[in-house]
Amino acid sequence: MSLALNLRRRVGGPVRRLLLPLWPREGEAWDRAAGVETEEWAAIPDLTVNDTARADGHPYGPTTPRVVRVSLDAVAAEGRTFIDMGSGRGRVLLMASERPLRSVVGVEFAAELHESTLENLRRFPVARMQCRDVRSQTFSPPCLG
Repeated sequence: MSLALNLRRRVGGPVRRLLLPLWPREGEAWDRAAGVETEEWAAIPDLTVNDTARADGHPYGPTTPRVVRVSLDAVAAEGRTFIDMGSGRGRVLLMASERPLRSVVGVEFAAELHESTLENLRRFPVARMQCRDVRSQTFSPPCLG
């Protein structure tokens, strides 16, 4: 769990208002430059998901651009397909599209996050994309109860 998430969850009122402005806003800056909105957090109770996802899912918190870059450097080989399981609002998909991949696929179980990804894909500047085959789809994990 990231330090920012821990601060948001565990630190109370006045202390949080004092500390959070000091936390690097790299994600917000990336969103502004890209013309998208991937930074907003979402808790499982606020999302439309099935019972399995509700029991086993995790809240959405955006991955920082720095972590995305390092991760893509490690796994995203030129000409390959990149799949992001739990694609949230699509930041990783969009950043992957800036690389010379064959295709980029995002899979998300929460309908609201998937819709947010589709909106972000519409708003993301095509000129930034080296890979234009970018898709997002929903997936509901089977109920195992």
